[in-house]
Amino acid sequence: MAAFYPKCRECPHNTETGSLAVPLQAGKPAPAKPVHREPTPAELFREEGVRGVYLNEINRTRAEQITATFARLLWRERPLIGSQELDPIHRKKPRPVSSVPVPKVVVGYDQRPSAPDLVMGVYSRLRLMGCEVIDIGLSTKPCFLHTVHHLEGASGILVTGANAETSSIGLDFVGAGAVPWSLQGQLSTIQSNWERAASRPRRQSPPQRTFQAFVPYEASLWKHFHALRPLTIAVASPSRLVLRTLTRIFDSLPCTLKPMTLPLRGLRSSMAGDSVLKGSPKNDLDITQLQEFISTENADFGFLIEEDGMRCQTLDEQGQVVSSEELTLMLAELLLDVRRPVLLDEASNETLIATLRMLGLNVLTGITTHEETCKQLAAQNGLLAGGKSGYFWYNNLFPTADAILTLAHILQMLSRQVKPLSELRPGTIS
Repeated sequence: MAAFYPKCRECPHNTETGSLAVPLQAGKPAPAKPVHREPTPAELFREEGVRGVYLNEINRTRAEQITATFARLLWRERPLIGSQELDPIHRKKPRPVSSVPVPKVVVGYDQRPSAPDLVMGVYSRLRLMGCEVIDIGLSTKPCFLHTVHHLEGASGILVTGANAETSSIGLDFVGAGAVPWSLQGQLSTIQSNWERAASRPRRQSPPQRTFQAFVPYEASLWKHFHALRPLTIAVASPSRLVLRTLTRIFDSLPCTLKPMTLPLRGLRSSMAGDSVLKGSPKNDLDITQLQEFISTENADFGFLIEEDGMRCQTLDEQGQVVSSEELTLMLAELLLDVRRPVLLDEASNETLIATLRMLGLNVLTGITTHEETCKQLAAQNGLLAGGKSGYFWYNNLFPTADAILTLAHILQMLSRQVKPLSELRPGTIS
């Protein structure tokens, strides 16, 4: 109005807006929505498998992509043979594509809440890729490996979050002969190809069947629990499946099992009892709880089994930690066979190596991954593989690391000599 009526410029009411909208003062800009960052292959692929935070880094779709790459590698080992033209002379019939044996894949999962979601994606993608799925349901890693070996010619995928944070989940891959795939071996092939689209090798989807894996697995353990004297064992583990298996085994034994379920605290990067392994809060909490449990139950020794059912830690009747290197030496003396070598990881010290050689054993060092350990045990007909890692590998039916087997050997050790475990220890190996 002031542009056409000059007196409005001097009007005392020229600042009133009446019913018009009042202009808002400029405030702080709205925060931008966080952009979801895709995880890099180096973050997903760990040394012994695939791990990632559930939904943020790994979900069902990404699990299907990785599974499709694994299935494509299996088909590459057994390519399809198409129809051939009839030979007019010999009249050989063409070999139909359907007669080619399909890859068999054993699939299991652990007790983590996010595992069932991912395993459904693994099932569907394996069948889409023309693989026969053998579902074993809830399973520990040693039981899963035994099933892959039991079903000859099979490979496997285990949906698990073991050895990772509590919010993580992932996939472990196993090839023929129950050989785990590690990042420095076959797993690197999946890492370099999982983002590529995989086409279906065939149109037909084989059937999916179930298998009671715990029946042959527990039957294979019975022979190691014999000629035992009455002992009380305090066993602690975050895995209910491991404790359930031990409860069934100990029902018919003269020994008394005192199980204790530990809360799942996630990643245990190292075992207690060695100079480089001390100081982990998780280690301290688990060991402290087990020490109190040993004292309360008046147990002959304590045994800590990790979530994967493979890694373990031993405590004597006084609650003192038996280092992994001490236990390696004790197991080598128990299973002594000078014709078969002992394999040690790269962290093992010279004192342990020299002591084993004094027993007449050939010692091979520098073992790093699970895949390399399995292959070396099979190739060298190894007796035992151990060291500082807390994994103890045995070469019975096939190379495997099973904490229940280690427990059975400790029971045999204590049953042969009527002495407490603290008196059988070789002392600190430094």
